[in-house]
Amino acid sequence: MEHENLNQRSKKLNLRGADLASLANISAPKLSNFFRGRINLDAGKRKELVQVLDDLEKLNACFPVVVSTSDAKVLAVALERFRTGLFKKFAKATKAIDWADPEGLNRKYPKLFAAKTKRVKNVA
Repeated sequence: MEHENLNQRSKKLNLRGADLASLANISAPKLSNFFRGRINLDAGKRKELVQVLDDLEKLNACFPVVVSTSDAKVLAVALERFRTGLFKKFAKATKAIDWADPEGLNRKYPKLFAAKTKRVKNVA
């Protein structure tokens, strides 16, 4: 059950298995087998995996937009800086700001905030 929970958390963060494995210092095939329920990880590796997922979720909470997880190297640097406390002041400032859509934003950018966009087919 725990492997399914951890797999769902990684999917919510939009992480690829190989990137998560490299961030948690686990081989990619071993992590894949763990997520499928074929093997168990020892307590140390499981704790490290949970810590990486917890830190990534907290890192995403610091920013008003989702942190990109497409580049594992940049993500590793961001995680290291987050763990050393470099984002604490930024997180405090981000939480103090109201990020709700301002009044009239729908009128100014109707294409961005339209519920449905109509596509017109080219008829030749």
